[in-house]
Amino acid sequence: MRSSREEERRCSVCGGPTTHWLRAQEVADALGCSVRKAYYLLDRGELRGIRVGRSRRFEHKSIDGYVNAQLRVEAA
Repeated sequence: MRSSREEERRCSVCGGPTTHWLRAQEVADALGCSVRKAYYLLDRGELRGIRVGRSRRFEHKSIDGYVNAQLRVEAA
């Protein structure tokens, strides 16, 4: 059984844990955008990520934060 603390650390976009890394295609699928746009957001600093060899991995937590920030902007 999960503690309430573990439940709080779930992503509001996909419901997964917030401590894992995603590939560009997974980010694109979650955001409903192209892979190119996902890399663009990473390059602009709107999403956080790391390099793994020649690949990039996106921090799941930053995607959740990006979506929440966009919702706040639209609500204002």
